[in-house]
Amino acid sequence: IRTPALERILLQGGNFTGPLPECWSKLPNLEVISVGGNQLDAGYIPAAWAKLSKLSVLDVSGNPLGSPLNANLVPLLHLPLLTVVNLAHCELTGSIPEDLFVGTVTSTTWVALTELNIAGNHLVGPITILLGLISTLRLFDASDNDLNGVVPYNLGSHARFLFLDGNPQMHDRQPVVFAVPAKTSIRYPGHLVCPELTDATGTLTLRIDPGYADYHGCVCDSAFHGSHGVCEPCPPHGICDGTD
Repeated sequence: IRTPALERILLQGGNFTGPLPECWSKLPNLEVISVGGNQLDAGYIPAAWAKLSKLSVLDVSGNPLGSPLNANLVPLLHLPLLTVVNLAHCELTGSIPEDLFVGTVTSTTWVALTELNIAGNHLVGPITILLGLISTLRLFDASDNDLNGVVPYNLGSHARFLFLDGNPQMHDRQPVVFAVPAKTSIRYPGHLVCPELTDATGTLTLRIDPGYADYHGCVCDSAFHGSHGVCEPCPPHGICDGTD
């Protein structure tokens, strides 16, 4: 590496292959790594990247890394200036690791993190309640995975955008702690319309599959009727008001 003063690496959509270069850890002034939309397919974020103390933005989205989420988060946990982490659509596996946060989340873990995007992977299991302890987190996107369980009650205390739709196994028959219907609605496949959810203050945007709240507030399109998220055409003769 002959450019120690380099601050940004911007190589989006260049059809690059192979691993993420470990040698980038020798760039002490590196602030941005943006290599989304390539074919980097050799595993993990290098452990040596934990030395990038000035890194603020990391975007490796859209690369088929095909490795466990846990291994990709470990090098990033204690970077003091890191604000954005985008690992969306990287074919990551495993669960959101709770043990990474135990005992450290309030002291040195992700002290500046504002955005965490892990959408479109193959993640399973629940969302750890410890994510809600990251006081700087404003956007969390875990949509389109295979997560289950409930939305942690404290996740909306700091975050203002929670995107969790596309995880149909997330379900809570109890009242959603911080989510109430907003003024806007979302149209779903199958002629179903459901209210967007927010919190009591109206400052949180929460996107989650409507089945999570047992389709509360959902209705079918005009000329359709049904219940529990299933809308069917009205009979040719009779009254049908489109309610769900």
